[in-house]
Amino acid sequence: MRSFFRHPRLLLLLALLVVGALLLFGYRRPLLHQVGAYLIVEEPLEPADLLVVISGTLPEIHYGLDLYHKGYAKKILFLGHFPVELAVISKEPFEVMEKPWDEIAAHMAIQAGVPADALLFSDAFDNSTYARVVSLVRTAQANDQRSLIIVTSPTHSRRVGLSARHILQGAPPTFRLAPTPQRYYPEPYRFNLDTWWLDENHPKMLFDEYTKLAYYWLNYGW
Repeated sequence: MRSFFRHPRLLLLLALLVVGALLLFGYRRPLLHQVGAYLIVEEPLEPADLLVVISGTLPEIHYGLDLYHKGYAKKILFLGHFPVELAVISKEPFEVMEKPWDEIAAHMAIQAGVPADALLFSDAFDNSTYARVVSLVRTAQANDQRSLIIVTSPTHSRRVGLSARHILQGAPPTFRLAPTPQRYYPEPYRFNLDTWWLDENHPKMLFDEYTKLAYYWLNYGW
């Protein structure tokens, strides 16, 4: 024990570690808030040529449709998982079918009053966000859509934006990010920046998102 106290550098290092740990504990809430907030990129919206909804769930579709009806764009492109299993319970016994996500979203849009000729389609049947962004850029360029509003889930928005900037390299179309407001999600699934670490699922979601950001940085050289 005496030999330990004969090394002032070790004592200083231990003291710094203790102080650092206390500071981290004391400031854990604002630090964790920033960990969640970094993933969310929201930009002021202006009318654009095309609304792009990158979706795995229904809230993003509903938000995209609301933006369309508010006049933010005259065209909509839906991108999502493929295939999606649907349980059709209107029959006995019920049957399960597979449908492309963009077909499901397009049906919802038409039911909500969007004209069929306002819908654009893509062949982005890929679980990779980067591949979907490549597809939306190609579809927008092929249809001469010069400006985009990209709707996605909040914690997905930074990765979508970085992917789009890397692919476009300053070329058109321009884009703005519109993360879906939390009010569109059922209350148990809302992402609260001040309490997300207390939820069972959100820490895993953030870990996955940061892992994918690191992968994209290594793979695409952001």
